[in-house]
Amino acid sequence: MLPEDKINIGSVKSFMKSSSEFFRPLSLLQLALGLFFGLTGLMYLLSYRSSGAHFRGVFGSNNLFNLLTVLIELAVGIIFLIGLFAQIPSRFMFITGIIILIIWVIYIVISYFINSFLEPGFLSWLQKLSLELIVLGCIWAVTSQYISQ
Repeated sequence: MLPEDKINIGSVKSFMKSSSEFFRPLSLLQLALGLFFGLTGLMYLLSYRSSGAHFRGVFGSNNLFNLLTVLIELAVGIIFLIGLFAQIPSRFMFITGIIILIIWVIYIVISYFINSFLEPGFLSWLQKLSLELIVLGCIWAVTSQYISQ
């Protein structure tokens, strides 16, 4: 085997994250968000009818906007998942997180305050809103870890 045929292990290690970087508390949240957004986007694109395909009815009949939102969700999910295992620039990860954070805030405002404020009942509305706020908090936590890096 010629020296040129050998794989440069150093370059592979610099691409992959170390085990100490992977096993952090926020890694679990990033994994969960990556799966959530990736699968939600994929399910919508495959025309599944599920509670995960939430943007379909929120933004009305504007199919182009719905499709764009779902493609962004899918891309963010993939980026979050890849970011767990590979070195992605912190600035790129931060911008990706901010984009989905803004989309999620818009989704919450339209879904819970403009389209169906306090419906079908206060407790039911509050319980569903609290789940969306948990997702929002997770997005914020995962995104904020890339500010200082």
